[in-house]
Amino acid sequence: MKQLFIRPLWPLMLAIVVVLSLVASWFSLQLWQQQQHTAYLHQLSRHAALLAMHPLREQNSQALSQTLQALQQHSVLPLQAMAVYDKNQQLFAATAGSEEVLSNYSPLPSATQPVVVADGMLLFSVPVWADVQQQGRHDLPVPAISSEQLGHLLLVAGPSSAVPFWLMLPMLLLVLLAALLLYGWRQKKQQKRARQQLLLSQQLQQGCVADVQGHDFALLIDAWQQQQQRHQQQVRSVARDAELRLQQQEQQHAHTAENLLQLQQSYQQLKLHSQSCDQQLKFWLELCHRSDSLSAVDLRSKIQALQLLSELHAADFSLQPDHFWLPDWLAQQAPHWFSDNKLPEQFVFDEDPQAYQFKMNIDTRLLSVLCHIFSSYCQQAAAGQDILFSYRFCEVPQKQLKLTFKYAGAGFSARWRQLLLAQPDSELTLDDVEAEVARRLLQELHGSISLNSLEDLGTQLDILLPVSWQKTSQSKLCQSILVLDERACRLPLLKQSLAAIGEQVHSVATLAALPEAVQLRLVDLVIVLLPDSCATLHQDAAQLTTLAERYQLLFFTSDKARQLWQPLLASRLLPVPMLLSHVSHALQHPNELGNQQLLVVDDNLTNLKYVQAMLSGGGLRIDIAMTGQDAIKMASNNRYQLILMDIQLPDLAGTEVTKRIRQLRHHQHTTILAFTAHALPDEIAGFRLAGMDDVLIKPLDTRKIAHILAKLSPADEIR
Repeated sequence: MKQLFIRPLWPLMLAIVVVLSLVASWFSLQLWQQQQHTAYLHQLSRHAALLAMHPLREQNSQALSQTLQALQQHSVLPLQAMAVYDKNQQLFAATAGSEEVLSNYSPLPSATQPVVVADGMLLFSVPVWADVQQQGRHDLPVPAISSEQLGHLLLVAGPSSAVPFWLMLPMLLLVLLAALLLYGWRQKKQQKRARQQLLLSQQLQQGCVADVQGHDFALLIDAWQQQQQRHQQQVRSVARDAELRLQQQEQQHAHTAENLLQLQQSYQQLKLHSQSCDQQLKFWLELCHRSDSLSAVDLRSKIQALQLLSELHAADFSLQPDHFWLPDWLAQQAPHWFSDNKLPEQFVFDEDPQAYQFKMNIDTRLLSVLCHIFSSYCQQAAAGQDILFSYRFCEVPQKQLKLTFKYAGAGFSARWRQLLLAQPDSELTLDDVEAEVARRLLQELHGSISLNSLEDLGTQLDILLPVSWQKTSQSKLCQSILVLDERACRLPLLKQSLAAIGEQVHSVATLAALPEAVQLRLVDLVIVLLPDSCATLHQDAAQLTTLAERYQLLFFTSDKARQLWQPLLASRLLPVPMLLSHVSHALQHPNELGNQQLLVVDDNLTNLKYVQAMLSGGGLRIDIAMTGQDAIKMASNNRYQLILMDIQLPDLAGTEVTKRIRQLRHHQHTTILAFTAHALPDEIAGFRLAGMDDVLIKPLDTRKIAHILAKLSPADEIR
């Protein structure tokens, strides 16, 4: 019965499939045409935005209107309106009739994707930037990072013309006619085969085997094979239906399991949020009960911790990374880690020698709070002992920032260890707020922590925070630094940190060794950590004052030593602990003429004394040399801003001395003036070829002294 019902219907099913295929093809053609229309309008709007950039910047509305009019006229698609608005949302330029068209769609939607506003119209809104950098394909402009938006372009396009469906009707009729003809031919063939099979069956039943021909047996076998094929097809059809039902049931089961999992996750999140709210409420209630027994500093600290904890539990909380140099950020934020907004003298900072080679990206507010919590705890546990704080940039196995607190004192309590590892054995109290905040901060920053504490050896806290950074091409600020600290245990840390801004870092441990150390090598900067007590105070202060006249010195001192040294030193005293940012800032902003030195080379002692007398009132330090070798030796061991070079010296010519001085790295940009009694044009040309900047004719007068002082520019950088 099923075969009789299905077999005659296959032409009808074929016709239905063909009709559906034609309809689907028509819809696909419509969709493809619409996509092409949208892509063209995308490209047109981007090119129009690029063309509008210059007129909009120059405020040339007439030229921009003409450009838009030309684009509308030459467009292959119907454009109803094109208009450009400035950054104040005012109409700047438009094509003819655009204002009337745009008024029908007020207020205008703002979208970077096409929006269907009415009657099938498409509206585009494209920003116009002040400058554009090209990335990838040339037809996809991308605004520069620092670009400013000058305005935006609006474009309204009419609906695309649809392909009429009646064009498909002839093809549909031909397919239906072919299906009917095929159906008739197949029916006739099946009827003929059925008559033959019936006749053969009757002959076999009557025993008329002799009348059966060979082709009749073949026909019988063929009929039996067809019946078997139909049976197999029915079996396969039933199997496919069963498999399809099984797949549908499995998909429904998987979908149900997925929904159940999502519901469980949502329930767990709601449960955790509810527990968090209950816990915070208990914290606030406990704080209200204990507010009278807490000091103002502790009360303020608890309130800030609870506020931050509430913010961390909020659903809309997100990280806000900043782009910064860690040494500069450390100098600004480290004092705020403590209640008096001042770095304790017990802190010693070990900064990464590559600190200024990386600009880091991380949420600085969360990082500052994390350091504040652990710094305060370490300060209490160290009980006045030194605390070493260090940071390092690690690239293996991934980019990480490693923060280390190390001190000799009591280790972290078992309660803090449990809270930081999220394994508390009892309910949280108000005293656990700081540890809970630290745990949540580490969780938000995806960081990890390790605590190592050994009795009589000290405690070390390591924090690893995954960060991203960009390498910079910033060169070191100076070539040679000399650091003085009578605490020998601190010198290696200072030298290692100062390697971030100096190519060479040397050290001495006593004030008495400082004069000899600066004479042995060319030093750009001398850093002195003044001791808290000194037996030869006045003598050492006078020695430091003398060195400050010739070299650039930075003084760091404790509060106790400040009262001792400040009355005797005219220089500014910076507080300890010393940070890289303090030294870097001092190198970039030196005194105007504090370390200007002048070298006068002349074999006539009378001339030298006269030059010294004439220039001594300018606040300069003047060195003299009477031979070329002496001049080369003094230039090798000192940094001069200007050199007056006599041409005729007893051992070497002034031009040869100049050539050798120019070979010294720190004198490649020094101003060198030829100091001679006469000079012809050819001689002046030879002086310049030797490396001299100008010629100064003897003797000196007021005008020439002014010329020398003009050549001495302020020492705004150390090369």
